[in-house]
Amino acid sequence: MVDLEATPELALDLDTTPNQAVIGPSKHRMLGYSKQSTEKTEDDILFAGLVRELTGDFMSEIQCDQIQAEDRDYHDELVFFGSKDEVSDAGKFDFLNTVSMIDRFTQDEQPMGFYYVVDPECRTKYGLDESKNFVVILNGEHSIPNIFEDGLNEPPISL
Repeated sequence: MVDLEATPELALDLDTTPNQAVIGPSKHRMLGYSKQSTEKTEDDILFAGLVRELTGDFMSEIQCDQIQAEDRDYHDELVFFGSKDEVSDAGKFDFLNTVSMIDRFTQDEQPMGFYYVVDPECRTKYGLDESKNFVVILNGEHSIPNIFEDGLNEPPISL
């Protein structure tokens, strides 16, 4: 129990602006969501999208032709070229889910998209060996991609 007379700064704020939070292990993110539409269903879908982005799949599959597409959701993209099992729980690259989670909970202005591509032919399009796994960070047109090859470049930190 908190003594609010002794610590009034802990009392509830009288501001009625909606302020929701999504809380995870060692992470939290304020949504600050307010009504966006006159249609309840549309508003519910928008709110659910915000929550899902912070609690759902932190890496999703992307088709090769959608990588760095003009109408993409994120300017910066981290793309894992390999099997879905490698980025799933207990996979060699499952740490990328944690990296994606940290990015989503800390980046408001320009979050990064986190994806995986299972099609080996997509590696050829990017000049990568079809038989190896790669993590590639792309930052828009005319930028030089950062390429990390499985077994050659170890992750710089251990998560």
